Amino acid sequence: MTNKKLLISFDGGGARGIGPAYYLSKLLDGMPPLKVDAWAGTSVGSLVASLAALYDVQTKQQWEYSVSLFKENLPKIFAIPSASFRLNLLNPKYDGANLKIILDNIFKVSSTGKHILLSDLKTPIFIPTFDMIKGRVKVFDITDKVPISYAVMCSCAAPSYFAAVQRRYMDGGLVVNNPAMVGYAGCVGKCGWDPSSIYCLSLGTGDSWSNPGTEHCLLGWIQPILEACLDGGEEVGEYQMNVILGDRFKRVDPKLPTAIKLDDVKSALTTYLTIWDKVIKTDAEGIKPWLLQYLNR
Repeated sequence: MTNKKLLISFDGGGARGIGPAYYLSKLLDGMPPLKVDAWAGTSVGSLVASLAALYDVQTKQQWEYSVSLFKENLPKIFAIPSASFRLNLLNPKYDGANLKIILDNIFKVSSTGKHILLSDLKTPIFIPTFDMIKGRVKVFDITDKVPISYAVMCSCAAPSYFAAVQRRYMDGGLVVNNPAMVGYAGCVGKCGWDPSSIYCLSLGTGDSWSNPGTEHCLLGWIQPILEACLDGGEEVGEYQMNVILGDRFKRVDPKLPTAIKLDDVKSALTTYLTIWDKVIKTDAEGIKPWLLQYLNR
């Protein structure tokens, strides 16, 4: 029998990135430690995936720690910057200084202060970002000898929220907000895995799409188009993975009753988590039985 391999991927979504981490902290309750063979993450999903990749196996306690990091640091990441920074209308909404400090602190060896590199990780990971100079996607992986914090910062550089890193790398969510297919391609093409061995759990950060209508002025179309790019990219990735993997692919992406902005920390830490509680309670997609079946490999 083909040796099964598990890929878990995380969408982008700003402060909503806490949702998938919270979901896994509840899902793994009462389960044996879970060995994940590869990770993929876009934007804030790259942070979630990188935190997980630091551990050989996944447990409820490990994911509870990730949730606690979100709760502690989201208010700092999206803190209002100085008045002088805000006065410059060419600046993004946030200066990114707190995000960089937080990422550097998380992804370093505490005893030496040395940055942990992507190449230091034992488990494959794929982090998409967009290279504005080359005009194409750049996928960071464990062959890149760069700090994990740098790769995550690049993938999190959402336009208008944070500045492009080195005036070059921007949010991977612009083109690949659902990185499941990127992870699958990386596992097959770069890791040499048998395509028939791959199982994938894809975790979104919530869908709040509503029909924008058809009567818009030029400026009025900007927001719907941006939302269509993000949501449409997620749907395309889900379609591709469903076709290729069939029952070996599971997607969890709750419907949000109202939109929650990328930087709405208050909602992300309150009402948003109650939505995930409902997902966990109903387990409509049968994720836990699916994972238990995978564990019996």
